[in-house]
Amino acid sequence: MSHRTVLAFALFVGTLGSACAAQDFVPQMLKYFPGKWIMKAADGTELSTIDWKLVSGGKALGGPGELKTGGKSYALAGWDSAAKKWIHNWFQEDGGYGHLEVVKFEGDTYFGTIYLVDAKGKAETGDWQTHVIDKDHFETIQVVKGAKTVTQFYRTKD
Repeated sequence: MSHRTVLAFALFVGTLGSACAAQDFVPQMLKYFPGKWIMKAADGTELSTIDWKLVSGGKALGGPGELKTGGKSYALAGWDSAAKKWIHNWFQEDGGYGHLEVVKFEGDTYFGTIYLVDAKGKAETGDWQTHVIDKDHFETIQVVKGAKTVTQFYRTKD
């Protein structure tokens, strides 16, 4: 489940080296993410790609993803101005889906809660953290039922 979980999020956090207020977070996210990203497991195995584009008049991010195993996905992310949360949803070809809410922003690290449903309908909830390494690299840490999954994302150069 961790491969598809992370695929859509890939997504997801900007090159911020200093403290980030919620109102500053959104423009930085929208500037950072457009482009194609490759997701890799902790051992370096390539897992998937996602191609983020600005959508909704430049106010949100959307993009198709593809698992190396052949499955397809689509993700959409944007700011919930009422709740002051960055919301990220994705849907998998196999029927699985996920929902992520980022609610805490500290420098170049962001924290939230993830809700996952696999293709068989099994639901899980866990903690999410993204740490920006540089303008072309970030990592995510997902903890679900005590199991920790670290995934790396790299911007492609093509």
